[in-house]
Amino acid sequence: MGYFGSWLFENGLWARADEPPLDRSGPWLHLDIYDSDIATIRYAPNRAGTGIAFLGMTPRVYFDDESASAPTNLQAETEGLAAWVADYVDGDEAQLRTQARTYLADDSEPDTDEPDHGNGEDVFVEVKTASFLKAMGLGVPERYRE
Repeated sequence: MGYFGSWLFENGLWARADEPPLDRSGPWLHLDIYDSDIATIRYAPNRAGTGIAFLGMTPRVYFDDESASAPTNLQAETEGLAAWVADYVDGDEAQLRTQARTYLADDSEPDTDEPDHGNGEDVFVEVKTASFLKAMGLGVPERYRE
């Protein structure tokens, strides 16, 4: 059995949260890890709109079902997520886009040649997610399992 967990990043803090706060305005980011294979990142920026991106696998790939999630648009997802992070951490958006793109999943099968960090084991999505959050300058939720 894999790892499951959900967190909300809002006002600079991480807290456990089962659902994204879709009824709230203002910037927030919701992270949901499913079975150590999918990390769903939903976010609401300072401006209009919301976004969604995946790390690890997309639901379409994981469940082998095209109706499990909308088709991935990596360019839009990368730009939207990098813009959200740049607004929040006051970072260089172009650099954040480059970093974010290396982490985001698309609708193809996962790369089995992904680095294993020298331990000979598969890279679980919670490890990849922690690395992503650190690279984006958001920190990692307290008691997060890496």
